[in-house]
Amino acid sequence: MITKLHLSNFKAFKELEINTSNLNVFAGLNGIGKSTVIQALLLLRQSFLKLGSPDSQGIYLKGDLIDLGTGKDVLHNDASEEKIGIEVEFDFKTQLKCSGIYQKDENILQFANKDITWDSSRSLFNNNFQYLSAQRAEPSFSYPMDSFKVDKQKSIGKYGEYTAHFIAQNKRKEISLKDILNKNAKSNHLINQIIGWLNEMSPGITLDSTLYPELNLAKITYNFSRESGYSSDFSPVNVGFGYSYILPVLTAILAAEKDHLIIIENPESHLHPQGQAILGVLLAKAAQSGIQLFIETHSDHVINGIRVAIKDKYISKDIVRIFFIDREENESHSEIQYPVIDDKGRLSNPPKGFLDEFSNQLDQLLQ
Repeated sequence: MITKLHLSNFKAFKELEINTSNLNVFAGLNGIGKSTVIQALLLLRQSFLKLGSPDSQGIYLKGDLIDLGTGKDVLHNDASEEKIGIEVEFDFKTQLKCSGIYQKDENILQFANKDITWDSSRSLFNNNFQYLSAQRAEPSFSYPMDSFKVDKQKSIGKYGEYTAHFIAQNKRKEISLKDILNKNAKSNHLINQIIGWLNEMSPGITLDSTLYPELNLAKITYNFSRESGYSSDFSPVNVGFGYSYILPVLTAILAAEKDHLIIIENPESHLHPQGQAILGVLLAKAAQSGIQLFIETHSDHVINGIRVAIKDKYISKDIVRIFFIDREENESHSEIQYPVIDDKGRLSNPPKGFLDEFSNQLDQLLQ
């Protein structure tokens, strides 16, 4: 598990050191650095995956996972030296120190240190990893198949584009983590657990996924309960964005095992408030089960769902980290504040701008 991260001269942060735990949630306004921590981790994975290739030579700013442009796009405005640094601590002891030399117009930063200790047993660098971008695969009549991604790398794709293939391939797999099981699902199989959690968010829905190898395609179909049973099949394009956006999130969480690492940007996208709150509870249960999660969110409801999960003893407050990122007007660097949640789910001295917009709007309505 990643237990500490230190950044220097990287994007929004001149210096940043944070202690991380099982559930790490990043919140704040747009454009102030919420994504920076996640991007640093993705850069490390992206660069590690290039090791051994003929062109392996440094920190890869552009690759399959992420594209951050060139050196001028990632060096902090007030950097004291032309070098960016990313340091990660695993399990409170093992450290990986990686630094790259600033090159203004290059998308590969040459390693400044040659003694980097990469450890492929870590989830950040092996197949016990899922990353879902804020941009996800839109509803479609069919989705691509990729046996290497799904069977070998256990990946659903950074856009969730292989979710249909993954579900079809693993639908009968039993969920190994008991705390994340939906008690109302028909069985512990992956597909029934996905359906169970979907029904918590939108009652009366079921789904299936089918492979068409001859076409190299996978299809998702949805059905809805009626008095006489279930409706005929609906394709994702006819049931709205919410299902297509939450399906990869549920799949990533429910298919994970202890010590896996999941990074998700805006898991709440296109999901109604009740569903967002339920998702917060599921994220908490997954973290309590030993999955490590890094979540970037704009959703009060997701965070409040996590707070409810703390109150209901689904997760210990001690393994939840909330990072609220803020920046003073006319300042070039961002700072992190740490809202504290007690064992009743209550916030202690929340920073200005954190979970207060409802109250702000209500105050204006009452004036």
